[in-house]
Amino acid sequence: MGELDVRQAAQEEAERTFEMFMVWTKRTCLAFGLFGAIVVVGCNSGVETGPNATGSKYNEMNPQKRTVYLMLGICLLLHFIVIPIWMWSLGL
Repeated sequence: MGELDVRQAAQEEAERTFEMFMVWTKRTCLAFGLFGAIVVVGCNSGVETGPNATGSKYNEMNPQKRTVYLMLGICLLLHFIVIPIWMWSLGL
């Protein structure tokens, strides 16, 4: 086995490893994002209930809901627009 064959085999293995690394990185980030969204929504649901709740006295949107919508919007913007354009510009 010549030096060129060893380099080619190492290059192919590095490319396969990098592809699997990217796949698992994306899956892990997606799992953390979904888990974080579930935790945020779960913790903010039903916070202001009962006779002393301020959310029902006003007609505007609940600040916690606004925060959740903002976070979800930012995550969707990053996931579907910013990161794909960035990866495309890097050639990945």
